[in-house]
Amino acid sequence: MANVEGYVIKVYIAQVTPLKKAELSVILFDDCDSPSDEIAMNPEPFGCSTVVVPITKMDKIGSDARIVKVKIRAGKKTTCYVDRIEVKSKYTNANFGVFCLVEYPNWTFAPDTDTSLPQNNNTESNKKRLETLQKTRKEYKFKKPDGLPAQVDKMPKEEKFSSQYGAEVVGHFIKAEFTKFLDGTFKHPKHTVQSLEDLTSLYGGVFNKPEGLTRWNLSNKQEMDLIFANQRINGLNPSVIQLCTDPEYIRKIGVSAETLKPFIGELTIEQAIGKKCLYICDLKILQNVRHPKKGFTVCAPIGLFFVDKKEGKDGRLKPVAIQLFQESAPYNPVFLPTDGWSWTIAKMWFNNADASYHQSITHLGFTHLLMEGVAVTTHRQLSQHHPIFKMLAPHFLFLIAINNLARSQLVNPGGIIDRIMNTGIDGCFELITKRLTEWRMDVDGTLPVDLVKRGVEDTTALPNYHFRDDALRVYDAIYTYATDYVKLYYKDSGDLEGDWEIQAWAKELTAKRDSKDGGCGLQGVPGNGQLKSVDDLITILTSIIYTCSAGHASANFAQYDEYGFQPNYPGLLQGLPPKDKSEHFEKDLVQALPVVKTILETMAITKVLSAKDTKSLGDFEEVPTISDEKALKIVQRFRENLAKVSKDIETDNANRKFQYTHVDPKFVPNAISI
Repeated sequence: MANVEGYVIKVYIAQVTPLKKAELSVILFDDCDSPSDEIAMNPEPFGCSTVVVPITKMDKIGSDARIVKVKIRAGKKTTCYVDRIEVKSKYTNANFGVFCLVEYPNWTFAPDTDTSLPQNNNTESNKKRLETLQKTRKEYKFKKPDGLPAQVDKMPKEEKFSSQYGAEVVGHFIKAEFTKFLDGTFKHPKHTVQSLEDLTSLYGGVFNKPEGLTRWNLSNKQEMDLIFANQRINGLNPSVIQLCTDPEYIRKIGVSAETLKPFIGELTIEQAIGKKCLYICDLKILQNVRHPKKGFTVCAPIGLFFVDKKEGKDGRLKPVAIQLFQESAPYNPVFLPTDGWSWTIAKMWFNNADASYHQSITHLGFTHLLMEGVAVTTHRQLSQHHPIFKMLAPHFLFLIAINNLARSQLVNPGGIIDRIMNTGIDGCFELITKRLTEWRMDVDGTLPVDLVKRGVEDTTALPNYHFRDDALRVYDAIYTYATDYVKLYYKDSGDLEGDWEIQAWAKELTAKRDSKDGGCGLQGVPGNGQLKSVDDLITILTSIIYTCSAGHASANFAQYDEYGFQPNYPGLLQGLPPKDKSEHFEKDLVQALPVVKTILETMAITKVLSAKDTKSLGDFEEVPTISDEKALKIVQRFRENLAKVSKDIETDNANRKFQYTHVDPKFVPNAISI
């Protein structure tokens, strides 16, 4: 607390130029609208700048005033993005969210901390809210529809500047890691890998050994199969696997009970299905991708998996058959665990297809791009005083900025994804567009419903599905938080129906992307654009917050561990997948690997993307928009619930064969910031 004879002002800066001798002026106002003298500061970037104001600067206010408003102005040669301002004294402990660019000569009033629904305000307040929203809509315009999820047309200056440090750090990190690796430890990398041993020599110095390498042990084929199956339920793409309920589906891949007998025992296919022992990973959506990377093949495989529940077994999922393309044919055989190197190579090509699905759909399409449209709609339709804006703001931190960076370096023609994935960038966008026509918030975007849809909610039938178990814990904590928060402001459906801002928000979430002013075009939004039920709003908010936090974390932060060792989870494979079950060797696997430069580039980008640099879920210090005392108590309960979830996950991991930490709340950021 500040000395009773003065005030302490803390200004939190995201970015400021010049880095040295930047200038910022602050004026405080009390509840009688009396101003202090102008207070000079020299802010520093990326942190907090503090000034202790002597009482002599406060003559017009006095030492016992309550500060209710602040205005700020940058110096003539200074440009500054201010996140927030704290003012503390004997009688004041105020936190003012600014979140905007401050430039000379204009004074900028920090928005007060008022949180209100528009129908509860007077006419003058709502007039100001509307004027601000109209200005914001000019900044946050939707891009002309291109088949992808809704995106912002041009980077709003507030987003760009507030996030500039994050974007620059990432961009420089990518360049530094890759350049350092090529020019440092390995000055003359070989053009191609000659053996698996040759590949393992690439690690050390800049790049540690990823998990994919440390668990790679071809001398233990059963263990390798368990690891491959574990990737389906606890890897980067754990939401594709589904329960097999139809014997005809099994026949589609040309296997019989006799073929599978060495792997499923005496069970018939019908018995295995009845006991919920058979699971499918069907990547049919990759079939006939029209625009893959030129000269490369994209498989559309089907994988069959079996939960072994024999006496003494702990219900481990194991692979029993792989068909690399959809239609059974002589040149498209079914590979089995007894097929030696052919089986190992088939698993690698399966993972290459899974990687295409992961990067295109699971990661880029349905976290980054999908949530960008939601963020744009939130800015366009909700005042910064609206409680739902305040709730969602921390979960959009750096989202638009990182997507903007991605469009210029990662997902552009000739960019990184174009170079390191078999689909190439055109194939990637094609897959997103195709999947978008099917995606529904009330199914695909609602975790418990999605699990039931895929038939994988039964913990007894499919044990060791740690993603399911841990993600549900986080989802439930978010749902409880959303319930408590929403019901603080909406006592009944009448409050909801009378809130024209939230109704406009819901309408734009569902509005077609090619409508007059654009929209998100989301399908399956509860209420379908007209909110009448408080429960529907809770479900929508839970879906958004979960997707921006745990949903993205599960698809992102294991990238280096999975992609970092190319045979484990290859983004790019050369040549053709095996067309028969003739004898194959290690050289056939190695020949499918890309050139060393591509391998290094994959290692570099996935290492960067796996780094977490922002606050963990529930810690809203970076975007402290929630200020109501009762709401802050709800946030505190949320954090306590998340701490319990984290502890439970840590306890469970102590007894797991394959630990899973990627949705542990202490490792999950609030937002899609990388």
